[in-house]
Amino acid sequence: MNGQSTISQHIEQARSMLRQLPADMSIHTLQTALDDLAQTWDAVSHTGTPEQQAEQYPTLRFGLHKLTELVDDLQSAWAEKYRQEAGEEKDMLEQLTEEEQRSQNPIAYESKSTYHVIGQVRSILTDINAKLLDMRGEAEHQALRHQQPGESGRIPAYMRETDPAPPTLSP
Repeated sequence: MNGQSTISQHIEQARSMLRQLPADMSIHTLQTALDDLAQTWDAVSHTGTPEQQAEQYPTLRFGLHKLTELVDDLQSAWAEKYRQEAGEEKDMLEQLTEEEQRSQNPIAYESKSTYHVIGQVRSILTDINAKLLDMRGEAEHQALRHQQPGESGRIPAYMRETDPAPPTLSP
């Protein structure tokens, strides 16, 4: 399976998970941000050569980073909501089965479940980031493999920008 289809599948998996969560403005904001990432990924993955696509990976990773920050904030908010709803019963609730938790304190149970789903979405975003890094590395490797000695013009701009400066001392 190639990296592009893997990323598309991960994005769709995260979207599917978010659709199962309770209707909430913060969840809607997350869904919208994930939809934006999906559209950007779709545009990048269907244009040009792998090397040209790799030039867009830093932009994708920046968007992914912002999305991950949003996920982290939401996960913290849902954890706090759980703690507030469970209150002094928190320890007792955590000893119960899921079904007992759901019937004993449905709001706390929903908050805890939402927290865990958002954590799974966070894990998916981490996997997408790792796959983007792998794909960029592969694109760089391909570009270098096809480069002829002395042909610095064939190295993509995104690779030249990250090369260290030449030494200032001569031997």
